[in-house]
Amino acid sequence: KKSTDIVLIYAGIIGCGFNSFGKTVDSSWISHGLAILSACLKKAGDTVDLIDLRQLSGWEEFEEKIKFLQPKIIGITMMSVDYNPAMKAAEIIREVFPNTRIVVGGPHPTLAIEEFNKDKRIDYIVVGEGEISLPILVEKIKSNKKSERIIKGIKPDLDKIPFADREIFGAFEKPIVSELPEPFVSIIAGRGCLYNCNFCKPAEDILFGQPVRRRSVDNVIRELIELRNKYHFRSLMIHDDCLTEDRKWVIEFCRQYKKEGFREPFICQSRADIICRNEDMVKLM
Repeated sequence: KKSTDIVLIYAGIIGCGFNSFGKTVDSSWISHGLAILSACLKKAGDTVDLIDLRQLSGWEEFEEKIKFLQPKIIGITMMSVDYNPAMKAAEIIREVFPNTRIVVGGPHPTLAIEEFNKDKRIDYIVVGEGEISLPILVEKIKSNKKSERIIKGIKPDLDKIPFADREIFGAFEKPIVSELPEPFVSIIAGRGCLYNCNFCKPAEDILFGQPVRRRSVDNVIRELIELRNKYHFRSLMIHDDCLTEDRKWVIEFCRQYKKEGFREPFICQSRADIICRNEDMVKLM
């Protein structure tokens, strides 16, 4: 048994099930949200563990893990598709450790605040971004200080938060396409999107706000140098919703990427019209 300040839970098993981690592309993705939160919490001096449901055999093993870790606080992130397994995890935690504080955050709690505000299984809801607000809440809970139930996340300066703690997931991601060689890593350079497609909006604006915020090219290159030294990756994905919307950023990134000696291929998302109108940028990429 050990006593951990906070256990973060990744509940993304709807598409792949238990005991699925690393078997397919989808089941190998890390949660950048949780990985960055872990880095922020560790920087604040907290002990952090992760329970990734994809790496467990089922709910019995989940309960055993909770009993072993004895967390003071649980942090659960969820998209809407993760609601059922995420709340089942919360129920088990409530039965095993009734006094453990349960915090939820991520897209679904941000968009469905009232639904969670009425839910007795939950103690706190972090709305929006949690890199600054979650460590503050954890400190309050550890010090037995009162906190509001609904915490509006403070927007961080993306160049000032630590790089994602991908070690907590314990394995490499699989390349999104077979042409990309392994080891493969993914990073996120920005938050938000200029465009207004029905699928993402207005939810994304509620989560991240406007305007689009992007890390500086220097900051991203620094993380890539660290990842090269640590993992010797051979390809990567920049996960932004539409990286190519910022032509100036992409051109500067490509130049610095080459200047730092990177030759590893990378993949990113774009719109077809951007590709058609920016042949010189595409050639540089």
